[in-house]
Amino acid sequence: MNTKDLLANAPQLQPVSMHIVNRSDARLGETTGMGQTLTRQASLRGSALPSIGFDGLLNTGIYTKEDAVKELWFRESSLLVRAGLYDKSLGCSPSFQQEAGCADVLAYVEANGLSSQVDWDGVGLDFLRHSNTDNLGECIDYLASRYVALEKQLERSLSGSELEAQKSQLEEIFERGKQNLTGGYIQRLGDALCFSQEDRDHLEAGFKGLIAGRIEVYRKVQENLTVNLSGKDQWLLNCDKYMASQLRQASDSISSSASAGGITLNDLCWAGKIGADYQTFYSHVSHGRGGKEEIIAMDVAMAEMKVETLIQRGVLSGHMEKLLSSSRQARQQQLLDVSDQRREAWRATSLPTAGVVKDADRNRFQEVFGTVLDVFAQNGGDALAAVRKGVDFILRTARDTGVRYHYEDYDSSWYEKDVGKWKSFLADLGSGAAFGMDIKA
Repeated sequence: MNTKDLLANAPQLQPVSMHIVNRSDARLGETTGMGQTLTRQASLRGSALPSIGFDGLLNTGIYTKEDAVKELWFRESSLLVRAGLYDKSLGCSPSFQQEAGCADVLAYVEANGLSSQVDWDGVGLDFLRHSNTDNLGECIDYLASRYVALEKQLERSLSGSELEAQKSQLEEIFERGKQNLTGGYIQRLGDALCFSQEDRDHLEAGFKGLIAGRIEVYRKVQENLTVNLSGKDQWLLNCDKYMASQLRQASDSISSSASAGGITLNDLCWAGKIGADYQTFYSHVSHGRGGKEEIIAMDVAMAEMKVETLIQRGVLSGHMEKLLSSSRQARQQQLLDVSDQRREAWRATSLPTAGVVKDADRNRFQEVFGTVLDVFAQNGGDALAAVRKGVDFILRTARDTGVRYHYEDYDSSWYEKDVGKWKSFLADLGSGAAFGMDIKA
């Protein structure tokens, strides 16, 4: 029995809207507090979600007719297996019959069409998954275009109270997904960079404003959008992922300078990159890696030189410039507090013969950090000269006090590591890569 026959024998499983049923691989966003951030590193760095597929992963780019058929085939084969309607005597699972199965599915929808009924559970899962995207601009465009495509699909197929009820459901699911994205992202950002609750609220409102702005853009595109489909391809009008892709192709992507409430996309993305750096620092010191004051100071100096460069080049809005500058001392103290917590744990578990484990020397931290930032300012923003000076300062002052540091053995490789990091940062900055910004839950 082939896929077409199975579909014919299972009218209750007729194709609906194009959404994945198999959700066992869902990677939903998590909103975590500072303690969880230190131990599990709910990260601002990017997840590696592929952009295509019928296999349950997201597609934020071009979504073709072939993608729609593959996704529908995957969905229906999963439903048939679960309903016990798949003929197991064939000796293999439907996943091994993709080519034939897709041909059957295509023939079926060309002959019978695709129901306009929406799988709201599938839509909700797709919206939630977008808290894990590695490109904030694509994420905003995806959510906005899907929302507008679904809105149009409902308006085309329904009317009256039924239309209003379905629109209310769309709004509820969309708001949930939007809140998961904006609230989770801003909380992680605020935890990493020590933003106040008032500042977090302002950033989240701006983030939501960017999404609302793109919805209006796509609504205007929708008014003039013409999708040329042959008679047998009319079923694609009820495939909201396909129609959302048509909207994205008919419009420019969101600009890095797009703003709402004084907050730009650039602000959110570059702050996310700095926040990701700090998340790495928190993780390292909380696990006993790189816990010396000098190493912490050099890492923090590199991150803060990025902030100064973004400010000097006018990349950020005035609000974000002020926010990152005013919160600098708080996040440095928070990092040293985490280091002290780790040292306290060492003291509680170490043997008496292990020696005294002292709290972080905050004066030493400030000496090294201040030296690097001073050289950076005096040399016109030359970060690598500042790093070299910082290493030299650490070695010289360590010798003056009779302390031998392992820096003497690998200060060259340490410097080259920072050279690579700085060049990567400048490359992102020069290319205008504003929204591929290390984001995941």
